[in-house]
Amino acid sequence: MKIAIFGGSFNPPHKGHVYIAREARQRFSLDKVLFMVAAEPPHKSIAFGVDADMRLGLTKAALMGEDGLFACDYELKRQGKSYTADTLKQVRSIYPDAELYLIVGADMLENLPHWKEPESIFSIADIIAVSRPNCGDDNAAAQLIRQRYGATVLMAGFSGPDISSTAIRDMVTNAVGIAKLVPRATMELIYQKLLYQPEYILSYAQKLSMMIKPKRFCHSKGTMGYAVELASVWGEDGEKARIAGLLHDCAKLGDGDAVALAEKYGYEPSEEERRAPGLLHGPLGAIRVQREFGVDDKDVIEAIACHVYGRMGMSKLDKILFVSDKAEFTRDYDGVEALREASQKSLDEAVLMTMDRSMNYLMSKGAEPAESSIRIRNSIKNGIQDNSKTTFSKERQK
Repeated sequence: MKIAIFGGSFNPPHKGHVYIAREARQRFSLDKVLFMVAAEPPHKSIAFGVDADMRLGLTKAALMGEDGLFACDYELKRQGKSYTADTLKQVRSIYPDAELYLIVGADMLENLPHWKEPESIFSIADIIAVSRPNCGDDNAAAQLIRQRYGATVLMAGFSGPDISSTAIRDMVTNAVGIAKLVPRATMELIYQKLLYQPEYILSYAQKLSMMIKPKRFCHSKGTMGYAVELASVWGEDGEKARIAGLLHDCAKLGDGDAVALAEKYGYEPSEEERRAPGLLHGPLGAIRVQREFGVDDKDVIEAIACHVYGRMGMSKLDKILFVSDKAEFTRDYDGVEALREASQKSLDEAVLMTMDRSMNYLMSKGAEPAESSIRIRNSIKNGIQDNSKTTFSKERQK
């Protein structure tokens, strides 16, 4: 059996890590690649204090469905610093007859002789050196290791994508989408666990968790993540999308509590809201985010106010929140994947799909959609048709 160890803090793991492991497995006919999650790296601290168990979970999520790639917890079970020499000895004891390999970045070759017990490392495992993007293979360092230690150093002959965990953490902190850089399951976990978020978002989330039920809180975090991702696709302010997504259901209460909150805020429900108090959580949420969370961004407030059934002249942020509420990661109803696909191609089409689904559901229960909802829906549809006509006209002129 041929087994490679691919070590790192994986904070978080990304598509570059997966690509490197896949390519190495194929090119060197490896049976397994073990993603060795470091418990306590000897030369650096863990950014954002993400613990080892969480990073192991992120790595398992990244490798779901990947043939021959496994997240490994050997270093997590040991005490103290995670030294490669100790890890290789442990792997050798578990797989005494296997051919072992260590996957490293080619830029590490020069420093590799200065790691703890380099003789042990080179006697236990052959080295597979993968180039960094836009960097050449460090053949001089490889040759020096071969001559000094009699080690086998194999140049991989490929480089991984130009992706870094540091950049991904910064993007999450700054409300920039990461869908293109990390596997989907890992991305969902990052948002659900509120990793790499700024302090004010963590404060909002803590307060929100005490206002709504746990399942609703999970939905809110999913909506936040999906809204950030959609904002990146459609060129909207990710910061506004993040706040609106997280807090949109802050007033999602039972009918009696919703009516009581309306009275407390001095909000006069419409006739439709009196018949169906569940509709109140949009406008009441807009008030609550101002009074209890200190949100003063007009765009965010309006998006929350209209996220239940939309409004005439919806802004891009309104549409992003409206769709994210129904397409977020925890949703699993029939048709949700089609909605997600539509949301990447046309916001208006996705909004229309969402509205039509809601209206069809109401009619299946013997209820009629409100006239205001029908007008809003028709305005979206007319806008799509007008855009289609304009596009067709421009194509004919060409």
